[in-house]
Amino acid sequence: MSIFGLQRTIFTYTREHNNGTRTCIDNMFTNVIRHSAYTFSGNISDHLAEILEIEYTKLKIIPTKKRSITPEKLRDLQRDLYEEDWYGVYNVNDANEKLLM
Repeated sequence: MSIFGLQRTIFTYTREHNNGTRTCIDNMFTNVIRHSAYTFSGNISDHLAEILEIEYTKLKIIPTKKRSITPEKLRDLQRDLYEEDWYGVYNVNDANEKLLM
C-alpha cells in the first residue's frame, strides 16, 4: 500500500483465537499525516473494533489566475485560427519536420 502513498494505522492484533494466538488481519490505511488509530473490544465479534481519528485542518486556498472568455475574445481566437497557415499540419508527414515548424 505504501506505493500508493498509504500507511497502515493498526500495529497491534485485531483478533485473538481460542488457542491464544493473535493476528492482525484487519487494518485501515490512510494518506492523512495527522491521525490516531486504536482497537477496542466491542464484545460483538471475534474481531476487535477499530477507531480511526483524523485531525482536520482547513486547507489554505491558493489563489489562481483566471481569464474570462467573452464573445469578443472568442471571435478573436476564431479569427486567429482561421488566419493561421495549417499547410504543414496537414501536408507534412515527418514528425521531426513538424517539430521544426
